[in-house]
Amino acid sequence: MYRLTQRKGRCIQISYDDGKTWTSTGCHTKEEARRKLRLGMIGIFEVYAKDFYTRTDIDSFRYRSEARGKRLSNNLISSSQYRLDNVIIPYFGRMNISDITARDIEGWFMRLKKPDGTAYSNQTKNSILSEMRQILDNAVLDGLAETNEARKIKCYSRITRQMGSISKKELDLLFPEDDEKLISNFQNNIYRTVYFSIFKDTGFRPSEIMALRYSDIKEDGTVYTEWIWDFHDKKLDHRIKTSNKGKKYKVGTLSHQTMRLIARTDNKKYILLDNKEEYDYQNLNRYFKNAVYNVLRRTDLTQYCLRHAFMTNLISKYPKELIMELMGHTQWESCYDDRTPEMIINNLRNELSRYQPSR
Repeated sequence: MYRLTQRKGRCIQISYDDGKTWTSTGCHTKEEARRKLRLGMIGIFEVYAKDFYTRTDIDSFRYRSEARGKRLSNNLISSSQYRLDNVIIPYFGRMNISDITARDIEGWFMRLKKPDGTAYSNQTKNSILSEMRQILDNAVLDGLAETNEARKIKCYSRITRQMGSISKKELDLLFPEDDEKLISNFQNNIYRTVYFSIFKDTGFRPSEIMALRYSDIKEDGTVYTEWIWDFHDKKLDHRIKTSNKGKKYKVGTLSHQTMRLIARTDNKKYILLDNKEEYDYQNLNRYFKNAVYNVLRRTDLTQYCLRHAFMTNLISKYPKELIMELMGHTQWESCYDDRTPEMIINNLRNELSRYQPSR
């Protein structure tokens, strides 16, 4: 798009015609010149949006987000930058930001396809539109456009993929009361058994379980943590959610059986991370699917079904506010409700009985 050069004793110069003509930027460093270009000297989309997510300078999206308390994971940054480089810039790159209309964005958005010609999911399309909105929000803030035309475009309807649900009877078969039988269900591996038992008891997210220390668990089985294991970057992170909207901690309780299993592990610092076994999200999911197939002969369940089962078990017992805190949700997630019609009717009867006059 352009070239920068600096001759001795002169300001940085810029060329848009491969060095045939040069124009002074009035800046003495290339960093200054690039910043000036981003902030209004030029409104070409490709120039402005380049490195939008990976930049960390004071004018960057990342700096502004984290200054407001919204922590962006490296996984989110890399995936957003990838979509920017491969989906958004190839279409809008040569356009002037102020000339991009809602009609341009709508036409592009409706025709979005993967490089191989297959369709994106609605969720991925909405993520790409959200990233376009973020870029144009910043462009409005920097004075390169009067309005964010991407805000006029509606997202696709959210379609929640229904996960397979696991019944109480199946859960009892997968997690029998006999400790040795339970361990055998998870390939005779005590650490995998502990991991999935904690999952069942607390409904914690995988990243929260992986970061647990022995000191996070009290003798009565209560758990308190403020840390996660970042599967993407393979490091511990002092947070629970990526935004500042939710609680800064997670709490839960463990069964007597899970406490017995934990007592059989090496008492170092971390319950799982100090184990020599290599953990990643896909492996954990594969271990769970293998166990489910061997015990229940089912192939439609993932480890996250344990989180759904945990919430489903709470719905008939506790108020929504407490359930949301235990789940680490900032809003009610109805898609986690796997109750059968019979369970719903029984819950309704129990609730109504509280308001019936005593005889």
